[in-house]
Amino acid sequence: MERGIRGGALVDPTRKVKALRHSLPALLTEVSALFPDLPLSTFAPVIEKFRKHYQTRYPDNPDRSTTMSSADVFELDGFIVLLNENLPCPRNVQYRTGFYAAITFSLGFKATVTPTELWIKDRNSALAPLWPRIKEDYSVVMKELYP
Repeated sequence: MERGIRGGALVDPTRKVKALRHSLPALLTEVSALFPDLPLSTFAPVIEKFRKHYQTRYPDNPDRSTTMSSADVFELDGFIVLLNENLPCPRNVQYRTGFYAAITFSLGFKATVTPTELWIKDRNSALAPLWPRIKEDYSVVMKELYP
């Protein structure tokens, strides 16, 4: 069974996406309107925090973040997992590219855990409960692709 968002809601050639620029809150609002069934708005505080972090690229910007920590990355885990769990693409594409390819590399032939896989999985409380299902899906996908 395929998970996630399906359909052509992301494809609209008349949409003026350049007007959104690098505004993470504006992008979140747009996507939330397109996919009201996803709890994206719950991530608004995290997105706002990272918008302010992005503003630090200009040291004299009064709207920049003044408190940043490497622990902030863990706040993004739930958002990244939610987005990847709902990608509008076939399961075999999900598991052979991007996020899922990175986190399932060690399930492959040589069972090598890459630094990327280790980094993504480290203390990822959003991913941990999904891991048994992800391993099972990975196995199914690999059998489909390589019978």
